[in-house]
Amino acid sequence: MQLSVKDVADNANMIINGYAYTKDGDYIRVLNLNCLNDAAVIYKDEIVETNMDDIEIQIVLDYYNKNKEFKQLCLWKESNIFERKDVLQYGK
Repeated sequence: MQLSVKDVADNANMIINGYAYTKDGDYIRVLNLNCLNDAAVIYKDEIVETNMDDIEIQIVLDYYNKNKEFKQLCLWKESNIFERKDVLQYGK
């Protein structure tokens, strides 16, 4: 099965500078949308599995730690505007 960038982006809880962060239970899956081979898993604010290099790991963690309070509230839209998920789900 081939990954679709659009599907990953649509299902992400947040996207920051090309990295899609998706909550999966207690884990956060991270995928570089510009290079689908680069992935990581965050558990309790630490990388527990990855194939990224050390520099990219630090970049992913920095983005996550600076923005994790927004991961449940925001969804990056194609219009480059953050919209609240609860408004998207319940406002219709």
